[in-house]
Amino acid sequence: MSANKNLIRHQNIQVVLKELFQKGTSFASDLVKETGISMVTINSLLKDLVSEGMVTKGKLVQREIGRPAIEYCFNYKYSKSLLLALIEVNRQLELRSYHIDLKGTILAAQHQAFSEITPTAFQNLVRQSIEAFADVEQIAVLLPGKISEGVVTSSWYEKFDGWDLDQLFKEITPIPCFYQNDAHLLTVGHCIAKQISLSENIVGIYNPENSMPGITLIFNASLLEGQNALAGEAKYLPGFIDKGAPKSTQELVARLSALVPFYNAAFAPDRFVFASTAAIEEDLLAAITHDPFITKQPNHPVYTFVHDFDQAMILGMHWLLFRNTPYDLSC
Repeated sequence: MSANKNLIRHQNIQVVLKELFQKGTSFASDLVKETGISMVTINSLLKDLVSEGMVTKGKLVQREIGRPAIEYCFNYKYSKSLLLALIEVNRQLELRSYHIDLKGTILAAQHQAFSEITPTAFQNLVRQSIEAFADVEQIAVLLPGKISEGVVTSSWYEKFDGWDLDQLFKEITPIPCFYQNDAHLLTVGHCIAKQISLSENIVGIYNPENSMPGITLIFNASLLEGQNALAGEAKYLPGFIDKGAPKSTQELVARLSALVPFYNAAFAPDRFVFASTAAIEEDLLAAITHDPFITKQPNHPVYTFVHDFDQAMILGMHWLLFRNTPYDLSC
């Protein structure tokens, strides 16, 4: 019986936290209406949450009806996280570090060049970021590579292939770390930013100007990753596997437009999300519109483009840390 009571209380706390997180502030009576939880329980939960520092008491507010009531405020700075994004800039990688609160607000940021791509050099950069933001409780990592059970299986110019991320992080910090592919997190982050439901079937294609495409497949709010997280790895497709990186923007557009009819037929998505460091939107849409295969296909997806990379990265990494919690921003 005690275990059941604890479980129910935990579930009620999660419901209250979600309401407060989404709205920022609320009154106890409003929480009762919105959650269906009794006033006695709501008051008890709020007392505990205030004691833990997750919620703060605001001012006494005179409402339209009845006596003044205390306004309760969610404390977004109760917990802080570190986001680490390895991004290609002009054929070089840099590590972008973001210190965020629970809402994803950037509290501080720094950029570091990552020219010597070795596990030790990577550990040193990560250690510097952790030392700069010492109060973080968890870490999210965006990496140009597919990752299966903590090991990189396919990556940017094969530079990270075989890296055991679990072991690398375990050697330098006890802080929980979570990592995911850059195309996946950019796609998810863009959808969150534009309030696109992850319950749609989505194909995300991220192709930096001087690199190979990364593919994301989302079905029923879940990533489809396949064996060794290699599902959709476009650089292994016929026509891509022996070509290397595109030499021009025109070649990049031609390659991406060739991918669309394949994934449109194989996956029948509701939406394609494209991201690239090159200015491709106008030319790619024109190529897709006039593609003879796409015009014959019965599936007609929506095409969207990532314009704000920093926002998409941060929201994607926030999702990686907080999906299926009261602080999940996705819809």
